[in-house]
Amino acid sequence: VGADGKPVSAAAWAYTGDGCTTEIGIYDDAYYAEFEGVGKGWWFSYLLSHPRRGHFIDSPVEGLSFATPTHAGMTDEAGAFDFFPDEKVSLSIGRYVLGSTVADHRISPLDLFEMADTDSAEVINMARLLQSLDADANPSDRITITPDVVAALDAAMGRLGLSAFDFSNGVEIEAILDETLYEASQRGLSLIMVSADEAKAHLE
Repeated sequence: VGADGKPVSAAAWAYTGDGCTTEIGIYDDAYYAEFEGVGKGWWFSYLLSHPRRGHFIDSPVEGLSFATPTHAGMTDEAGAFDFFPDEKVSLSIGRYVLGSTVADHRISPLDLFEMADTDSAEVINMARLLQSLDADANPSDRITITPDVVAALDAAMGRLGLSAFDFSNGVEIEAILDETLYEASQRGLSLIMVSADEAKAHLE
């Protein structure tokens, strides 16, 4: 990376023991004198760059699974994930997909739905789900979704016979939260049920 932070071009050469040709013929030893042995190998150029850092927020959400074409893992305590420009990122709670969008420095539930705003039912329901799954029941500072919370959600989804979220269906999200809070209590967790109005106010 250059002093301006932009990727710079680099070149690499590999020895093959055989001559190398292109569409315009054999490489000229004199022209590529800086590459010892040219004519007996091949070379290519490419860009060197570092991944960028994105963040998923309502509050910063820790414990989501993320995947891009080049990176995969879990969001950290800052809700952070790695990506390269123009990649899409998919976000999930365990095996249940929240959605996907073009990765950026900062994304939120608003970015996972087309033409959405803070009055959109899908956005409010997703915010409500995320905030209610905060392991320390205090989503105002950070949302932390622990493996135990994911296990409680998984048990609840199984009990309800669901394999995916439908954020347009508020009744279904309410049922998921009811069952998840029950399953969480069986695991010694004390989650809180965040209302739609509370979720919207927090998102704004």
